[in-house]
Amino acid sequence: MINNNQNVAEILQICKKVSPQKNTHICTLLSKILNLKSIEILTNPNKKISEKNKKALLKKFFFFINGKPLSKILGSREFFSRDFLINAHTLDPRPESEILIDVVKDLVKNTNLKRMKILELGVGSGCLLITLFLELKKMNVTGKFFGVDININALKVALKNQSRFNISSRSLNFIQSNWFTEIGGKFDIIVSNPPYISTNEFNDLDKTVKNYDPRSALDGGSEGLECFRQISKRVFYHLKNNGFFIVEIGSKQKELVKEIFEEEKLFFLKCLRDLSNKERCIVFQKKKS
Repeated sequence: MINNNQNVAEILQICKKVSPQKNTHICTLLSKILNLKSIEILTNPNKKISEKNKKALLKKFFFFINGKPLSKILGSREFFSRDFLINAHTLDPRPESEILIDVVKDLVKNTNLKRMKILELGVGSGCLLITLFLELKKMNVTGKFFGVDININALKVALKNQSRFNISSRSLNFIQSNWFTEIGGKFDIIVSNPPYISTNEFNDLDKTVKNYDPRSALDGGSEGLECFRQISKRVFYHLKNNGFFIVEIGSKQKELVKEIFEEEKLFFLKCLRDLSNKERCIVFQKKKS
C-alpha cells in the first residue's frame, strides 16, 4: 500500500512485489519521473517522493505491467548510443537496424566523396537518417540529407529529433511523400527499413509490438514484400551511377528481395547478418552502364 510518507526504497519495494522481474525498468521509470540518474535513485533510498510523482509513477507502472513498452511510456529510445524521441506514430528503433549505419559508413570509407546526397525512405522517428548525418559528419563527410515518410505525425517526431540534435534544415530535410512521389533528383545513397513483416506474422506478434508500434510501419502485405516491390519501381532512377541502395530485410527474405531489385536493374553486392546472425541487410548498386 502506498501512502504519503514513503521514500524511494519503499516505493521501489512495493513495485517489485507486484512485478519482481522488472526491477531495472521500475528504477528507470522512477529516475525519469524524478529527473535523476538511476544511480542517484539507488544511492538515495531515503529520498521522499511527492504525491504528484507517486501518482505519475503508478500510472506509468500500471501501463508497463499491462504490456506497454517502456520506451513508449518514456517517449524515447536509444539508437546508436543516442536518445531519440518516439511516440505511437513511430516504430521503436531496433538494435538490429544499427547495421544499416555501419554498412553506410563502410561504403563511404571506400569512396573519395566528401560531399554526398543521401535519401532515406520511411524515416519514422528520424533516428536512422539523423544518426547517418552525425556519424558521417565525424568522418568529415557532409552534403544534403533527405528523409521521406507518408505519415505526417511521424514526421513531426522526426523534426523534433532534428531540433534535439541541432541539425540545420540547410543540411537535412524531412518531406511528406509516398516513397518517391514528392522526390526529384538522384542520390549517392538511398537507405530504407520498410515494412517487411507479412500480415499473418503481424497478427502473431507479441502484444508489446502489435499494440503499440504503428501497423503501417510493420505490415508489408500478404508476403511481407509489398513495399519492396513499390520501392523497386523507382529506386534505379533516383540513384546516381555507381550509387548504393541499402535496405533492411526479414531474416528469410534475402533471395526474394534480391530477385525483386535485380529485375529492376540493380546489382546485388552483398547481404549482411545482424548480431543475432540473421540475414538483415542487402546492399545493391546501380552500375554505371
